[in-house]
Amino acid sequence: MNLTEILSSEQIVPRLTATDRWAVINQLIDVLVRTKKIRTEDSETIRKAVKDRETSKSTGIGYGVALPHRASRA
Repeated sequence: MNLTEILSSEQIVPRLTATDRWAVINQLIDVLVRTKKIRTEDSETIRKAVKDRETSKSTGIGYGVALPHRASRA
């Protein structure tokens, strides 16, 4: 699977308004809800899972780039 198969250009946010990692995660999850990649009713569960993952190990790549994620079962 390629990243382009699951990520569209409308999900890429080159200029975030958020200024810290928790606000960035919240903003990106909001983008996923708005683009219907996750259901509104699942957003809080996903938000907690991503924040738990980020607490255990950062998903930052560097140079202002990060791919916050968490493994899940559909």
